Amino acid sequence: MSEESNSGDGDGQPVGIPRLSRRRLLQTTGTLAALSGLGSTAVASEHDTDDHHVADLVPTSDATHSATTSGPWTDSATWDNGVPNDGARVHVPSGVTVTVDANPSARLHWVRIDGTLRAATSQTAELQVDTLITTQDSAIQLGTESDPVGPSSELTITFIDRGPIDESWDPERKTRGLVAAGTVEVHGAAKTPHATLAHHPMAGDSALELDATPTNWRAGDALVVPGVSPQENHDEEVTVASVTGSTVQLEETLQYDHVPPAGGLDSYALNLERHVRLRSESTEMKRRGHVMIMSPGSTIRYAGLYELGRTDKSIPFSNPAYKESEIRNDGVFDLDVNDNRRARYALHYHKTGPRTDVEPHDATGCVVAPRTRGNGWKGSPGWGFVNHQSSAHVHDCVSYKVLGSHFQTETGVELGSFVNNFALRSAGSGDDPDFREVVAWADHANRPLIDDYGHNGIGFWLHGPLVLNRDNVAAGQRNHGFAYWNRAIGDYVPDEVDDPAIPPSELEREIEESDIGRHRGTIPNVPAPYADDRPSEQYNVAPGSAGPNVAEFAHATDTADDGTVFVDEGSIPIRDIGNTAFACGSGMEVMNHMRGAGSQMDRQTDYYGLIKDYTAWNIGQRDGESDLPDTQIYQNGDLSFEFPRGTGIGLAMRYASHLKVVNPRLIGVGEGVGITHNMRAEGMVIEDATIENWSSGIGALTDGLMEIRNPTFSNIQNYEINIRGEQILAGNPTTKMWDVDDGYEIYMNPSDDIHTDWDREYWLDDRRVYFEDVAPGDAETDPRLVGGRIEPGSSDTAAVETAINVGGSSYTVGDGTEFQADTGYSGGTTASTGDPIAGTDDDALYQSERYGDFSYDISVADGTYDVVLHFAETYWTADGDRVFDVLVNGDEAITDLDVHGAVGHGAALVRTISGVDASDGTLTVSFNTDADNALLNGIEVVTA
Repeated sequence: MSEESNSGDGDGQPVGIPRLSRRRLLQTTGTLAALSGLGSTAVASEHDTDDHHVADLVPTSDATHSATTSGPWTDSATWDNGVPNDGARVHVPSGVTVTVDANPSARLHWVRIDGTLRAATSQTAELQVDTLITTQDSAIQLGTESDPVGPSSELTITFIDRGPIDESWDPERKTRGLVAAGTVEVHGAAKTPHATLAHHPMAGDSALELDATPTNWRAGDALVVPGVSPQENHDEEVTVASVTGSTVQLEETLQYDHVPPAGGLDSYALNLERHVRLRSESTEMKRRGHVMIMSPGSTIRYAGLYELGRTDKSIPFSNPAYKESEIRNDGVFDLDVNDNRRARYALHYHKTGPRTDVEPHDATGCVVAPRTRGNGWKGSPGWGFVNHQSSAHVHDCVSYKVLGSHFQTETGVELGSFVNNFALRSAGSGDDPDFREVVAWADHANRPLIDDYGHNGIGFWLHGPLVLNRDNVAAGQRNHGFAYWNRAIGDYVPDEVDDPAIPPSELEREIEESDIGRHRGTIPNVPAPYADDRPSEQYNVAPGSAGPNVAEFAHATDTADDGTVFVDEGSIPIRDIGNTAFACGSGMEVMNHMRGAGSQMDRQTDYYGLIKDYTAWNIGQRDGESDLPDTQIYQNGDLSFEFPRGTGIGLAMRYASHLKVVNPRLIGVGEGVGITHNMRAEGMVIEDATIENWSSGIGALTDGLMEIRNPTFSNIQNYEINIRGEQILAGNPTTKMWDVDDGYEIYMNPSDDIHTDWDREYWLDDRRVYFEDVAPGDAETDPRLVGGRIEPGSSDTAAVETAINVGGSSYTVGDGTEFQADTGYSGGTTASTGDPIAGTDDDALYQSERYGDFSYDISVADGTYDVVLHFAETYWTADGDRVFDVLVNGDEAITDLDVHGAVGHGAALVRTISGVDASDGTLTVSFNTDADNALLNGIEVVTA
């Protein structure tokens, strides 16, 4: 059996690292990863017996040309047999440095690097080679930070098409590309990878106005302007004619409008050109190149990876992770082992160690894309940027036209970050994301896993919680913009964990490899210190509050001999900040999150997984979609699909628990649902949600605690909040709602669950709510409740202690709150406008303001308060023109507030700072300015 039959993505250890002795693991054998230290790994495998490594495919004894001294590639004195010619097999020995200066080189069979391969940064060069292999102590240095390739030069490595990969030479099809076990350092000239536009492009435009002058955009560069329609692909591939400041003239005229549906949303342009280019000559599926990095600490900056990857996510992979012989003979799985091997991706960090003591990889400003010159423009058939059992920071990168998933973590234990990346356009497999978990979906319970995922058209697929996901954009995805799939697969168990799991109660046998995937949370595969409540820029852990160590609530734990506690990755909270999805089938799905974390987390909402400042717009099914399910909620509360998943969802929570969603803005296309969950969700908090243009707003009935605070809805066709009993199937639901406006409807339908013995509670503004068929006789109607009744009495609404119309005279708003004339201020300047204000019926409150360097001291009794601040940007007309922080009692409460960026020009914005303690009779509101001047329109101080 080949080494690619291992679990995971199927390759063995890094080139040049010897295989160590194996040990028993879960009644199977495994290979001990060669990297040492905290978190060293045992890689589960039933068949890992082949000691054949990639380096053995390119033995030095088969070389036709060997470098004998350091020097230029084109200098015959560098070589023992003259400059390498067509078909050459080239060896660069240890201690020798060869500088690529050919333009182009001969068409080479392979190059093996035991020494150093370097680029001539000041001249354009091309290396044409089928396979480039580097061994453990080697180095590839294509530019340096101080001396990058470009902008006046270019280096290309072309993985040439010498016909079908020779399986008699390479039976596991690892060649045709770069496989690097040594040091990798790549520096192309810096280039702005993607830009926000100052004005939304329109059909007929032949220029783009960026919000800032781009770095190194040049005539001839290939750009993409992302389309904004979820139904059709309106991405436009254009060419730069010239650049003057922030204005980019195009050679073409745009054919479509690229205008978002509301203010405060952005349009973009992506630059696909880089000065270091790694590319496939062939776009034929099985003859394409790939890049696999097998040693930690690589640096790849501003490189282009074009038409790379040959693992095809339109079909299942052909070397299953578990029980291969059983699967291959089951009468359902019909692929030969080499039909579609795993692990051949555009840029793949492969098993270099998911540990904090391993130097992380750095990918900055790179692009995975179709080739930008000539015909073809197919893109990658599988995954783009892949972190597999590694630590990697992928920042400011672009991925365009990837079929399966653009940015991927593979096992669930990966470390690092995805920050400020852009994923555009995926065709997807057409399969539901769950359907390749096993060979045949219809026989899920009785068939072994193949664990094939990330195939359905995804921007960012995170298989675990430890990679920080922040400020990214996903557009044009067939299925989800973002997917969290917190379910470990069985290719990684820490070596320190000797007895990692107890068989699930329903099993009457020893647990085995396939159960690692099927039964979530059974394997303690992450050191607990990685998952404590100590978030940082480098490592994504709990949501940011001092609280219980994750080991106190994890479903599975194990204590190693050295005292280190390991926990299952499925119990660790996610942290998702500031991400955006648009023109996608669905926005975000969270699966298996903290499922089984235990009663210690019940209602401990401060320690839930966190999704904050998430934006999704123009979310809906593409025209002609007949494969992926479409989620709809109709007037009677019925779902058009058995479980809410597929397309038409802003944010979905399935088989997941303990999730907190703060300040999401979700805009649909008139169908689907803004936020929903399936029947096995437990515990969800939604604060300050803005949900627009959906069939239904929020599905609001999970097992455990569901909280909804201060939602804002508009253009919801059916019901703003939907409570339907049978959608959880079992459990003890508590749904609590606050500040739901009178104009919104809460639909209550118990269905057949009304007579169950569940412990259930429903609350609205701290008053009990009942299904009307079982409501007490004294329960009252409420205009917000459809099918429900509320207990008598008045809601315990908070008292407004002080309200100030900043910069203006006294004013009474529509709910009766009296705002006194401006008082309590120090510094600043007042201004006013007569322009109308969107998003409010109280325009006058937002038409006066104070701006500049100022603060407010407000006299209050000692106690705890909520501070409600009102803003409107009536001067600036672009995002980023005014940015400031808000401090309350000297503590930063709101960071980098951009009113225009949040709601656009001339629109009301309300921000609430909860739980402010006042102990000296004064509450102080002040500001730090980042751009222009701080501003404020109104203040309310409300008893908490």
